[in-house]
Amino acid sequence: MNGEDVRKLLRRRYASQANGVDWNSRPGEQWVQIEEARSGPSWRGSRGQCDFLAIGAWESTGHVLIGHEIKVTYADWRREVDRPAKSELFRRYCHRWWLVAPEPVIDRARDDADPNLWGLMAATESRLVIVRPSPVLHPEPVPWSWAAGWLAQLQRGYERRGLALERTPDLREADPTDDTRTLFAFPTS
Repeated sequence: MNGEDVRKLLRRRYASQANGVDWNSRPGEQWVQIEEARSGPSWRGSRGQCDFLAIGAWESTGHVLIGHEIKVTYADWRREVDRPAKSELFRRYCHRWWLVAPEPVIDRARDDADPNLWGLMAATESRLVIVRPSPVLHPEPVPWSWAAGWLAQLQRGYERRGLALERTPDLREADPTDDTRTLFAFPTS
């Protein structure tokens, strides 16, 4: 099992999850998913990244931010444990924080992962299994520059997949008498 296999399972978890209820929603409405989320926009974002963020978009989710670190080998997990500042860079902004790894890695990592910081999710061939629930954390507010960077990442992803939205026409060139191009209407007197 590799990192992409684990990401596929996470995508499926957050695309279909609606608190156990079918709300007849389209995938992606309840949770915004950001893979390899960076720590800010442009060059500032190179200070670190989180493998997978899920952001609750619906009020029913509590608008929580859930971080996931994907590790496919025990050695990779040990490097994470030996450098706690790496995960703390993102964890401090998250309501929950998960280690997501294949079952053999989780079995070995169970004793290394601080239960006050890490939830454990085991990846099997077909699903994710919660081995130890993630504790509820008390996050700091996300810096606006980080949120702007995540929005830019999402936009670039849409453009790469050919899903970019049509651009809004330049209103400076619009005919002021053409009501079909008016985005906001204000009383004239």
